[in-house]
Amino acid sequence: MEKKHLIVCVRHDIEPVFRDYFATDRKAGELYDFFYCDHTKNIKSHFINIARPDYHLVIDAVIDSEGTMDFITEIKNEHPLLRIMLIGSAEIKKEKLVELIRNRSLNAVLMRPFTLNDLSEKIALLYGPHHDK
Repeated sequence: MEKKHLIVCVRHDIEPVFRDYFATDRKAGELYDFFYCDHTKNIKSHFINIARPDYHLVIDAVIDSEGTMDFITEIKNEHPLLRIMLIGSAEIKKEKLVELIRNRSLNAVLMRPFTLNDLSEKIALLYGPHHDK
């Protein structure tokens, strides 16, 4: 079975949660290969090298005090098959979130605070109903 690829761009406070999830959950370790980055510029450079539809993105609503909502719209326009999960927080402007959902730019939203179980469920949702196959 080929691993699914996940680009994770989140704030440093929850990065260890993702690393622990992929390191300790045997099934997640078998299913997913993940690339961690700490800024949206890293995502763009990664997509220049690898723009495959089996790469998906988990992105925080705010990275380095900078909102990512416009970036999400831009990257989704450039890569329409890209599936995106947003890690939401109180900083999100509700109008922009609703716009992203209506435009189908987001495939999943996970609001802070969350549990490992919540994370697991949303990642499964990101890959669709047949993510185990």
